Amino acid sequence: AIGVSLEYMVYDYPEYPQLHPPYDPAVSILDLLFMTGPAARDHLCAALNALPGVHAPPPPGAMYAFFKVDGMTDSLAFCKRLVAEQGLGVAPGAAFGDEGEGFVRWCFASDLKRLDDGIARFTQGLQSLR
Repeated sequence: AIGVSLEYMVYDYPEYPQLHPPYDPAVSILDLLFMTGPAARDHLCAALNALPGVHAPPPPGAMYAFFKVDGMTDSLAFCKRLVAEQGLGVAPGAAFGDEGEGFVRWCFASDLKRLDDGIARFTQGLQSLR
């Protein structure tokens, strides 16, 4: 032998409690985007555009829909209410500058079932705005 030893370690990934189990450690955000990206984008934008007063053009890239909600004058308050009352986390458009007021940003890097659940929650929250 030449004095070289070969060592390796096997790591177990940590398990984290997830809000929407089951947790799959082998699925990265890139996997989700490549597997569901265009379908998820089209699904979410079509569902949002079907709601009165919501204008959600499909983005040509990225993993976020940035859409207008008619009659919303305080996107931060609206998004905080969605979290508190509906358990839905979306970003207020105002967080992206003054021009973003009246808009909401939604990450669609998810499976369609989870998006459908979010769409139902958003619809309920939108009714409280009207």
